Parts: sequence; C-alpha cells; structure tokens
Amino acid sequence: MGILDRLLGRKPSSTTPAPAPTAKAASSTTPVPPEAPRRDSRPRQTFPVVGESHYQGALLSIAGGYSPESMDRPCRARLVPEPTNAQDPNAVIVQVAGRTVGYLSAASAAKYGAITEQLREPLECDAIIVGGWRKSRDDIGSFGVRLLLPSITLLRGQIIDGRWTGDTRP
Repeated sequence: MGILDRLLGRKPSSTTPAPAPTAKAASSTTPVPPEAPRRDSRPRQTFPVVGESHYQGALLSIAGGYSPESMDRPCRARLVPEPTNAQDPNAVIVQVAGRTVGYLSAASAAKYGAITEQLREPLECDAIIVGGWRKSRDDIGSFGVRLLLPSITLLRGQIIDGRWTGDTRP
C-alpha cells in the first residue's frame, strides 16, 4: 500500500501481499517535516505546486536532504493568498514548515483563492514532497510538492464564521 493510499484512507486488499521493504523505506530515518499529516478518509484531490524550482533550497532543508531514491514524504502545507502579486492577484503561496515552496497553479488559485480569502487564517492541507534523489554526482532529482486538497464543494460547506471546520487534527 503506497503513501497516497494511506493518506487517502484506502484499505489494503486482503488478497494482495504487503510489498517488500525497498531502499525508500530505509531512507525513512531522515527527518520528517514537523507538520505531520492527518489520517482520514475525506475525499480530496491532488494538485501539483508550481514554481518549486525557485524554492529547491527550502525543500532540501525541509526534506532533510536528498535520498538515494525518489521520495514521497508526507507533510502539511499552508495556502496563503497573495492579492498584491503583480503577476496574478489570485495568487496563492504554498508554504511547508513556514517556508515558501511554490504557488498554486493559476487555474487552481482561481478556484481556491476565493476560499482562502474567506478564511481568517491560512488553509492547511496534507501534502507530499516528491523527488529529491541523489544517485550520483550527475543524477540529482529536483524536489516537487503535491497538495491533497478537499473539493471546493466540501470546503464551502465547512466554513463557519471564517474558519474551515473540517481540517482539525486528531
């Protein structure tokens, strides 16, 4: 069962044997960002973050360094509206561990930006840091970030008095 299956609350099939440990599992001893993800079964959509190439230093630090294989490191992300952005007044910054790691795409920001502006505090969601391998001096993979966001309909239905009531941690 993969990390995405666990994050989305999917149950392992009883007929499928558990996968054997891999080199990825061995790299799990590296530090995980302090914002551990929630484990629940709410329907969520996966969104890529854009502009991560400008924030590789922050992602390297947050991820705790490169790994021998591509990583899928769970973390928490914060979405912060940036209405003063000269390129896009709907821009939404993505932060992990208090550091900017990219932006929502223009299409996603148009949908989620209005929701984030209704909230008194930034919207938080589960995320996965991906990539970040270093197999040799010449084989280094960039980091990326994928967000696991609730649907717009679910978000709208759970905003009460300027707060999203659906994203509480256990």
